Amino acid sequence: MKLLRHLLLPALLGFAGVAWADCIPIAVDNFNLPYYPSGFVTLGAGNAFGNNNNWQVTQGSIDVVGTSAWQSPDGNQTIDMDGLTEGQIQTTINVPFAGTVDINFWLSGNPQGPPMVKTLSVSLGSASDSYTFNVDGHDDNNMGWTMETAVFTDQLAGPETLTFTSLDSVPGNLYGPAIGTVSACAMGVPDNGSTALLLGMVLAGGALWQALKTPARLACQKLPRRRW
Repeated sequence: MKLLRHLLLPALLGFAGVAWADCIPIAVDNFNLPYYPSGFVTLGAGNAFGNNNNWQVTQGSIDVVGTSAWQSPDGNQTIDMDGLTEGQIQTTINVPFAGTVDINFWLSGNPQGPPMVKTLSVSLGSASDSYTFNVDGHDDNNMGWTMETAVFTDQLAGPETLTFTSLDSVPGNLYGPAIGTVSACAMGVPDNGSTALLLGMVLAGGALWQALKTPARLACQKLPRRRW
């Protein structure tokens, strides 16, 4: 029985480690197309971009900035969220199961003009959060990129719209918040029956444990006591 316990418990814990896994990556398109090695291009509402054209400009305009125009955080192209006006971009990600979704992205700001503090909104479906970046002390060669994580809880499985929006309010602003490579991952319980299977294994294991213990206990009780 001790052998069974040593075999059963690690198996159950190992299965639990599969059901409640680490944050599982969700595919997100990047910003490397259209490619501008030494400058930038302005894209207005209705334009698609990204390696797989999965990003859409949905309001205003943005600049896709090449890696030589200013410092890149990771060697990939970046986005100035204010092209000729404050811009908004969207893509669709597929959330694999209900739970928490982390959206990771590089954040900076165009240091060439006002406002000093850039403001950005990040939304997943109807949930949103806002971020600011102060460009004071930064320039094109020292952008001060920081990795930010927007955490969205209670997300349902299925396609969801991921949105970045410039919240700068300077009229005619050309110098917005800047974002770099976006990634996402999901944390939760996969909706594939694994939870029910885990519970069934625990209950079955407990029943088997009791079934094996009972005859042994009764046998011990029936043994004659030794007289000294």
